[in-house]
Amino acid sequence: MLSALALAAVTLGAPRLIGELHALTARDVVQATLNRTPTPAADLDVAAAELAAAERWSGAAEYKLDRGLILLRRALAAADPQERTALFTAAEQATAAGLMTAPGEPGAWTRLAWLRRQRGDIDGALAALRLSWLSGAFTPVLMESRLEFALSLQSAMNEEMLSLLRRQVRLVWVISPDFVTRLVANGSAGALVGEALSELSEQELSRYLALHGAKR
Repeated sequence: MLSALALAAVTLGAPRLIGELHALTARDVVQATLNRTPTPAADLDVAAAELAAAERWSGAAEYKLDRGLILLRRALAAADPQERTALFTAAEQATAAGLMTAPGEPGAWTRLAWLRRQRGDIDGALAALRLSWLSGAFTPVLMESRLEFALSLQSAMNEEMLSLLRRQVRLVWVISPDFVTRLVANGSAGALVGEALSELSEQELSRYLALHGAKR
């Protein structure tokens, strides 16, 4: 009886284990991509294939999301326009599939927003950006690049999105005031920054002072 139960456990766990082994092969490339470390196209292709195999065995959302990241990096490095477009499409599909079962990933939502905007789907990009903010408004590693991207969509935003954008300006200003100052100097933010900062709460001001003091 015990042998039968052990065999059943091994059998049921085998697909997940095989998936993990495939994903393990791609782990270093995924980390290099997250770190923006230059990676040969061949290594990206191998990692994408290994993650696709991992998906087939276990279907875990993280493998889909990681493959979407790898495919995006591969697309950005592609010289042929048709290949680039196909890779962008595959990256979008993999990212969207992963988010279906793991929606609490603000970085992946931002990636999906960028991919949708890249092919001209502004409404879809805004919808994904909204979910990025709602799933992780305060995500330090993501906030500066996401704010720059969001500002490029400012003219298409409704009032709800503009309110969320102003909140992001305040959150980024609290942790990185110099970055927001550079956005204004470069003309990327316009009057929106002033409007956002006029809405600073006592809590946000207290956080700013705790981080930077009263010298600014």
